[in-house]
Amino acid sequence: MTPVKPMTQLTRLLSGLLILAAAAAQADPYEGRSFRVTGRWNGDMLISDRVQLRTDYDDPERGQIRGRMRKLDRSDQTFAMGPLLVHWNERTEFERMSPAQLASGRSLRVSGVLNYDQFEALSVRPNDDLGPSTYQITGTVAQSRERGDGTRTLQILDVLIDMRQAGFNGVSSLIRRQDSRRPEEVRTRRFLGRPLGISGEFGFNARDRNNYALDDDERIIDTATEFKLEFVYRLSERMTFFAGAQAEYRGELLRDGGRREPQLAASRDQTWLFIDRIAGTGIGLQIGRQNFKEPREFWWDDDLDAVRVYYDRGALHAELGLARELVRASTDESDIDPEQQGVDRLIGTVSWQWAPAHKLEGFYLRAQDRSATGTIGELIAPDREDESDADLRWAGARASGGFTLRRLGDFEYWADVANVSGDERVVSYVDAGELSRIDAIRTRQISGSAWDLGLSWRSTLPMSPSVSLGLARGSGRPDGGGFRQSGLHNNKSRYYGVNRFRSYGEVLRPDLANLQVETASVGLPLLTNSSVEIAFHRYRQQVAATEMRGARIDADLTGDSSDVGEELDIVLGFREGRSLDLELIAGAFRAGDAFGTRRGQYAYLVALEASWNF
Repeated sequence: MTPVKPMTQLTRLLSGLLILAAAAAQADPYEGRSFRVTGRWNGDMLISDRVQLRTDYDDPERGQIRGRMRKLDRSDQTFAMGPLLVHWNERTEFERMSPAQLASGRSLRVSGVLNYDQFEALSVRPNDDLGPSTYQITGTVAQSRERGDGTRTLQILDVLIDMRQAGFNGVSSLIRRQDSRRPEEVRTRRFLGRPLGISGEFGFNARDRNNYALDDDERIIDTATEFKLEFVYRLSERMTFFAGAQAEYRGELLRDGGRREPQLAASRDQTWLFIDRIAGTGIGLQIGRQNFKEPREFWWDDDLDAVRVYYDRGALHAELGLARELVRASTDESDIDPEQQGVDRLIGTVSWQWAPAHKLEGFYLRAQDRSATGTIGELIAPDREDESDADLRWAGARASGGFTLRRLGDFEYWADVANVSGDERVVSYVDAGELSRIDAIRTRQISGSAWDLGLSWRSTLPMSPSVSLGLARGSGRPDGGGFRQSGLHNNKSRYYGVNRFRSYGEVLRPDLANLQVETASVGLPLLTNSSVEIAFHRYRQQVAATEMRGARIDADLTGDSSDVGEELDIVLGFREGRSLDLELIAGAFRAGDAFGTRRGQYAYLVALEASWNF
């Protein structure tokens, strides 16, 4: 039987999903289902550009609203929240506050039942500020009317909602970043008669890395300060321009053997034009430097110069992008990174949110390195070394979601499978004074598979502790041609805590290549929106080797043992306001038998990350 090529598999998958989308379009995917919508109240309608499918309510009149309260009337025990008039009584449960603390302008989350022209509050609690005119409503769609281009008018809790996107599964997240929170309602100015939104972030991090060479003789304390500005300009209802830039300062406070010179650099951030609902369809087009991301960052989370097409229809979302780096990304680089130069990428994603909080996704990546490999004996500058020129294809899928068992608590699961194939030219270099000389070039076939499985449980015990278990494995081969990740990945995710952190360890930070990672984690919520997570990882190579792809530990492996070692991480996250994020990370890696005489040595990390979003 002739094997089916990955590109053919992607084409079939996309075609199948488009057929499903056409069939799904015949039935209304909104009416009678529960959604969370976020938008701006203009006095008549909620103008929403973010719609999320939620678990259905048993009662279509049940729901929730978040935002700032207005027009408090204590005699009638009512207040306004955007489009809803909220009424409370002696049966209303006030959490972390009392009725006496109600005040106009305060941000609340109110759950209740619609009763004619009032929303009867069952519970009231303080909430993070969404902005003066931004509200979030969750409830059952009573009516839905499509306008022919995928956008709709919805009615939830008797509130009319102008839905400005073609689906509820993807495109609205274009300007959202996974590791930072911009305000729901950004500062807006009028420019040439159109709204111009301005937001940004000031970030600082400091790291203390100790004994990463496992020889009791190295410690580095460094800092980085970043300032980002972002501009969102609505050229029309269907056309948006986004531009971002950042400045960064990196310095070292301590390095055994002498500190390096500090670096000040400016770099280009995302800058793109997005055209939505082209010709009255659910198709969108994005051109420019843009972010390719997915929640677990197992496949990718990176900014690339690209052209990308989106398709959205209800629960179905598909995208296909062609990417190639055009110019250098930062002023501290002399040219495009040699590992990225000349690499053409075809990136495809399809997803189907088949039920509330449950999703199936497919991924495809074709990466062709068209840069010149060079010839044996050729001299090049050391900063232009490129050790690999490859033509590789990745294909895989993910199932993820969450559910609740009333007596036990909440559960989340994920299951990733991936395959890679292709060929690679590996280039070896030797020192030649101030230059490097190509010493050898060899070709090898790449073939391998990987999977990552996990389950998280948030219990109903006091303080709601959570437990997460994970097992991930990437295949290996003696010649190093086994599975490797895409090079666009970060391997960062989140369990039930408030912060994302490295799924495979903060100290070692390996790629899932020729490696098995066993993970057990315990989490505990703190204060209103803070948490602590304690994670343990055990590492073992599939084939004992002298190298470990992506690992931050500098010591060499002997190749005589598969036991890489163990790691313990503690992650403290604080998000008590909408603007300030704090994260404190402490980790310790203990070397295993794979490091030979360095077995039992420890490497340590302490890191502080802070960001202020505006």
